[in-house]
Order: sequence, then C-alpha cells, then structure tokens
Amino acid sequence: MLDPRLLAAFVEIVDTGSFTAAADRLHLTQSTVSQQLARLESSVGQQLVDRNARPVQATVPGERLAGYA
Repeated sequence: MLDPRLLAAFVEIVDTGSFTAAADRLHLTQSTVSQQLARLESSVGQQLVDRNARPVQATVPGERLAGYA
C-alpha cells in the first residue's frame, strides 16, 4: 500500500500544477513536497510528473495513479 501522505502531495501537485502551490495547500515546504514526490516515484518505479512542463503535468503513469489516488 502506498503512503497516503505521498499520494496527497502528488494529487496536490497535479491539481495545482505547481510544487509551490501544492506545498502551500499542504502547509509544507516546497522541498518537502518535492521529496515526497521523489519517494512516491521511487516506490512505483515510474516518473509521475513532467517537471519541465509549465504548469507541471502528470505523465501517463501519473494520470493512472491520480485516478487511483
């Protein structure tokens, strides 16, 4: 089972399109949210967001996980 805190950070990143906005919503620092996403990506073995896109967007595996989350 995936850590709900990591999933919450991921969902907020996808919903807001921004690590900073997600951090604000979760009352965390941007670096914490970034680390949480990295841990989640490591757990699932897939890149879940396109960090180069503006706004940040889910990859195909990220879209599938967002539906689960």
